[in-house]
Amino acid sequence: MSNKEIETSRLNVNKLSDAEYVKGKYIKRENEVNDLLINKQQLYHLLMHGELQAEELEGL
Repeated sequence: MSNKEIETSRLNVNKLSDAEYVKGKYIKRENEVNDLLINKQQLYHLLMHGELQAEELEGL
C-alpha cells in the first residue's frame, strides 16, 4: 500500500468514526425526546384522572 492509499484509508476510517459518533448522539437525543413525550402523555392522563376525581367529589 502506498502512503497515499494509507492516508486515504485513515481519512475514511475517521469519517466513518465521526459518522457513527454523530449517529449515536442523534439516536440518544431522539430517545430522550421520545421519553419526554411519553412523560408528557403520562402527566396528561394523570391530570385528566385527577380532574375526573375532583368532579366526582364535587358531585357527592
